[in-house]
Amino acid sequence: NDTRCLLRAEMQWGAAEGKANVIAVAIGTGIGGALAINGGIWLGAHGSAGEFGHMLMGSLAEWEVEARDTYRTSGDASMVIGRGIASLINGFDPEMVVLGGGPVAKGSVNLEVIRAEVTRRVIAPDAKDTPVVRAALGDMAQAIGAALLFAG
Repeated sequence: NDTRCLLRAEMQWGAAEGKANVIAVAIGTGIGGALAINGGIWLGAHGSAGEFGHMLMGSLAEWEVEARDTYRTSGDASMVIGRGIASLINGFDPEMVVLGGGPVAKGSVNLEVIRAEVTRRVIAPDAKDTPVVRAALGDMAQAIGAALLFAG
């Protein structure tokens, strides 16, 4: 899973270095996800944890479908992405959310809109300040994480 690789790389050498409870969201042809709990990548009971793009949103459309449709009509899906991230923060209470993927690396995703939506929709007062950051390793984070699987 490329987003698990992104998360592994960012936790070892990137934006989430030193963090134990982190969510990664990759924006690309869909919305991928990965979750670290107590320093380890969580796979879930069936190995499919992190399929965040298939979460249902308020319209009962999948998150990635709603984001894609919003992007096609307005050219910016940042608000929809922010709503999904707020749901993840409400559900998992991570220390940080790391965003990766091509549109994030290219700056096509508006982090300020995402952060404003997170602040608006996150329930716990302290969790409203959960950092939402770009992957420090950029568009290479997934490849670096994949290499780390073989590094030991």
